[in-house]
Amino acid sequence: MTKVWARFNQVVDAIQPFATALQHDRATVCKGSSDKGDSCPLPHALFGPASVDPRPSLHRCTGALRCFPLVPSDRSTFFSLIVPFSFDRRPWPLHGRAQRLDVLATCSRSARLGLVSAACALLLQACGGGGSEGITSTVRQEMSATLPAGTTLIAGSGCDLRYSITSASALVGTDPDLANQWHLGGYDASPSAQTPGILATSAWARTKGEGVVVGVIDDAVEVSHPDLRANLVAGSVSFRQGNTNGYPIPCLRGQDDHGTAVAGIVLARDSNGLGGAGVAPRAGLIAYDALSTSFDTDIAEALTRKNDTIHVYQNSWGSPDTGAVSDSGTLFANAIETGIRQGRNGRGSIFVFSGGNGGEADNANLDGFANRKGIIAVCAVDRLGQRMQFQDGEGNAYGSEPGANLLVCAPGVGIITTALNSDMRDDFSGVSAATPMVSGVAALMLSVNPALTWRDIPIILAETARKNDVSSLSDEALQNRGWFRAARSPDSLWAHPFYGFGVVDAQAAVERARTWVSVGDSSTQRTCDSDARPVDLSIPDNSSTGLQVTLNLNCPGITKIEFVEVQVTTRHSYHGDLQIDLQSPQGGVSELVKARTCYRSSTDPCGAFNGWTFGSVRHLNESANGLWTLKVSDRVGPRAGVVNTGSLLSWRVIVHGR
Repeated sequence: MTKVWARFNQVVDAIQPFATALQHDRATVCKGSSDKGDSCPLPHALFGPASVDPRPSLHRCTGALRCFPLVPSDRSTFFSLIVPFSFDRRPWPLHGRAQRLDVLATCSRSARLGLVSAACALLLQACGGGGSEGITSTVRQEMSATLPAGTTLIAGSGCDLRYSITSASALVGTDPDLANQWHLGGYDASPSAQTPGILATSAWARTKGEGVVVGVIDDAVEVSHPDLRANLVAGSVSFRQGNTNGYPIPCLRGQDDHGTAVAGIVLARDSNGLGGAGVAPRAGLIAYDALSTSFDTDIAEALTRKNDTIHVYQNSWGSPDTGAVSDSGTLFANAIETGIRQGRNGRGSIFVFSGGNGGEADNANLDGFANRKGIIAVCAVDRLGQRMQFQDGEGNAYGSEPGANLLVCAPGVGIITTALNSDMRDDFSGVSAATPMVSGVAALMLSVNPALTWRDIPIILAETARKNDVSSLSDEALQNRGWFRAARSPDSLWAHPFYGFGVVDAQAAVERARTWVSVGDSSTQRTCDSDARPVDLSIPDNSSTGLQVTLNLNCPGITKIEFVEVQVTTRHSYHGDLQIDLQSPQGGVSELVKARTCYRSSTDPCGAFNGWTFGSVRHLNESANGLWTLKVSDRVGPRAGVVNTGSLLSWRVIVHGR
């Protein structure tokens, strides 16, 4: 132990001179709501020490993801910034082989800064190479479903929110706000316009989510709220430093209100004479405030905790809406893969994520938290069933992002839900509001058919979604509003760049789920991989024609596609000039990314496609066999007099299906 502590001091001494060039190594996680959030520069760990977004209001950061001083005042804090998952509320002890791998992951990220490669070697020596001395994850106290009456809960020092817990008897009565929760009902305008709500109230004739548990991962959740408390089950955990009571309650008024609003949309209790109701008002609630730290390990842990108990993981957060490539990291990828393979006794955890509020200037496929296999990515619509859009106080335009990875939309404007201090609000908006509706529908589906796998849920949601933003459902009307399908595949579905397969339909999804025959779990899903195809071809500048490359896939075991991954490597002086499209053998098109302008201070502010993996659900139910075409075009001329050019270096297609 003395040896390890000495190594720690040596590491800090080695790195301290560079501290002014280093901000905390936390995941860049921003909430997906359009409600007012705090602004902060992007972490230097991702974008370089001089990088400050000229539009800081884009970053709706969580309460914990603040702009911390770059020079910590004490060694333990400084060490927590370099190796956050080994700090974990206390600086030591180190132990265990698994944590040595986490240190390796940290070294990989830090090395990109060019600051601490030598310190990484010292840390690995201190870990003893995976011997008996290693790092133990803190054993977190899982809280009971019964709040301790007669006590006062506070999330930690410096918090201005306190919760006095009293005994609460069960209430019965009509929920006063239910009649105004337009998103839960049927058509908001005329049926011919195919507008939302999501028909949740119609689905309640079958189920209200009984027997299903939803894990809400966010900044905090007011679990003592009278409209949430009745659905609380044992297992909630707080990741917040200094929170000794264990409940993931909010800390700061006006900052930690996001998770409480999200939880209410999924799980607010019905028929208790209070507030409104959630989409799945009788499902169970487990809350994790992992975004209070935004450490990669805390997020990964939250996504895998109690995956034998939690059915649906609700996540209204993601990368900043800057239009730049934003990787989620290895720990996150491993957590998702673990969940779909091991969660729910092998049937797979259901992960629902926001598609982002960046509007046309961004794309959900640039968010590494939202474009992976196993993730249901959600978009948002307004009261007319059109793309949710809004402006901030500075006149910047935002809205639901496009993306070939988007599965379904839900309403995201003026949603009534739970608020801090046992209150309600009627202004929650953005993709943050839409995402928990889809989580709630998934809970309803699992309630009527617990055998559904992580593969079944998105297929049912896509096949039962309602087409929106159209005057009729004729082929001509759909095409005129931007909807498309694979011309040579009779089983393909209509899809839209902004709407995925349409607005989620709770009633239709529940009815389909009742009699659905499962397509299988991870063990039966088939994969067909083209392997990387080097090409090294120049991309014509300012040309809509661009270049096209093709490859032939022979995948006899996949007659119905479920998910497509497209790995692309390009070399270009401004990647925001590029539009990339994938066409399937059946004629279906995935618009992977469009040209855009990015707002970061760097040579290539949009980031590079260096083996970047795009995800697509657009080819659902198509066959994988045949000729796949990738089209890459540079759609923008000189920027500030500078001609930007580049090349497509390689590409790869990986198809998953049955």
